[in-house]
Formats: sequence, C-alpha cells, structure tokens
Amino acid sequence: MNSRKVRVPATGVQVKLGPGTGDLINVSVSGALMRLDHEVEIGETWTLQLKPGDIELAARTVRCSTTSAPGLPPTVQRWLVAVTFAEGSSETARLIRELVAEMYQRTGASTV
Repeated sequence: MNSRKVRVPATGVQVKLGPGTGDLINVSVSGALMRLDHEVEIGETWTLQLKPGDIELAARTVRCSTTSAPGLPPTVQRWLVAVTFAEGSSETARLIRELVAEMYQRTGASTV
C-alpha cells in the first residue's frame, strides 16, 4: 500500500495550469491541490507555474471537480484540481521541498 505524502496548507501562492489560473490550496513533495478559474482535463500533463518562487514543473491532473470560491457569488464557477508532479530535475525537486517547508513554516500545520 502506498502512503500519501504529508500535505501542507498553502497561502499566498498563485498558480497557472494549462488554461486555468488560481490559488494553491495545499502542497506536498508529490503533488498539489489548487482552485482554478478553468476546468482542466483529467489525465493530461500541463506545465504548472507557481508564484512567488517562479517554479515551473510538469504536473498530471488526477482530479477536477466544481466548487464555490470564498468571497465570490455562488454563480461564479471554480474548479478544485489535484495534480501529481512529474519526475523532474533535482533542482525542481529541491524547489518543491523548499516550497513545502516554507508553507509549513507559514501555517504550522499539515494534513495527511
């Protein structure tokens, strides 16, 4: 049985994935959950851009479902998108580990 990597809540990180932009909700060393303004197809591999930090890496969508967004009217559609990170360079892996550590320090929390 594969164990799930520890996920850390994320704040203040803007993302771009395919046609969608939005906010990072949580992140682990193996993937992320984000809220986007566009739907993306499950199983596709996209370039994921994370700012601040200017991280770019390949990410494969594993889940995409509609959701509401805090502070927006219920008629404004958003999508929860989960991705797994594709194998990348050791530099990319280091940047992701640093992002996870920074988010942990900001929030002081993690989820399994």
